[in-house]
Amino acid sequence: MPRAAVIAVRLLLLAAPLAAQQPLAVRGAVVGESGDRVPYAVVALSPGFPQQFAAADGRFAFANLRPGSYRLVVRQVGYRPYDTTVTVHALPVSLRVTLRRIAVPLPALAIGSDAPCLRPGVPDRDIDPALADLFEQLRENALRSRMLAESYPHRYFVVRRLFHEMEDGTNRMRSSDTLEIESGDRWQYRPGKIVDWGRGRLSRVRVVHLPELPDLADSVFHRYHCFSAAGVDTVGGAPLIRLDFKAAASLRSPDIDGSAWLDPVRYQLRRLRIELTRAERAVEGVRTMSATASFREELPYIVVVEQLLALTIWAGPTGGVVGQSEEQQLVRVEFARRPGQ
Repeated sequence: MPRAAVIAVRLLLLAAPLAAQQPLAVRGAVVGESGDRVPYAVVALSPGFPQQFAAADGRFAFANLRPGSYRLVVRQVGYRPYDTTVTVHALPVSLRVTLRRIAVPLPALAIGSDAPCLRPGVPDRDIDPALADLFEQLRENALRSRMLAESYPHRYFVVRRLFHEMEDGTNRMRSSDTLEIESGDRWQYRPGKIVDWGRGRLSRVRVVHLPELPDLADSVFHRYHCFSAAGVDTVGGAPLIRLDFKAAASLRSPDIDGSAWLDPVRYQLRRLRIELTRAERAVEGVRTMSATASFREELPYIVVVEQLLALTIWAGPTGGVVGQSEEQQLVRVEFARRPGQ
């Protein structure tokens, strides 16, 4: 055969597979042990692909992959993480990811301890595995909260009313206004910063920051607090897991002690009660300050403060006034974009 003909045949043989090659991808669906679809799981494929949410029907997809091995991690609150290696060759990969539920065994409701917090930090799994599992779920929720705030930015409107608390047990309204809060404009816990100056219209006012789920799951908050699982409490007819926390005795600045009530299935924050420590160092003339907040799930896994009640008692009455109370009530939430849009 002439040399030119051999070269032509080789070129044709090399070109044929390229024309038939399919785009490489990893696709799948996340399900529970019963086979039901698990919505909005956090799915990551590395290297090269950031975390994303699975759809409401549990489906996910990563496209335009190169041949090779990838690490697939699927996480959902209330389930054990799924971690595997996926090898991609010449065809798309289709997966069915089955997540297994976590059951955190907790004792009946116990009375909280008045002992000082001398050894703050994350619970030791060898000492209290149930509490360690609970903290893993807090971290999962915190991760999801950050991702959702970035993926679905929103703002909420709150009516705020301030009252004077009188010596005779009555109260008198001082003022009422409406606050507008952006989801991305959230405070982050730091020791010594629980009490701080406000922003905007409140720039000349001392405020107490209310920690939310991302703060309770934050490593800095863990470093300065002791934790105990108080057991299962009934609030509003529903069983909730109560997590108690106490500020480290070594802190010299005001901080918070309190309790958080969590949904036992998805470990969402439902209720929070705090009390300011070393209140006399926060603002001159203040004796105590406490607050209780309730939360609601506006969209799946997007939780907002629904109602807040706070009470500040002064060191001594002034003109018949012994303190101040504050009420905040959520009016509405507006999303720039909702899931599925």
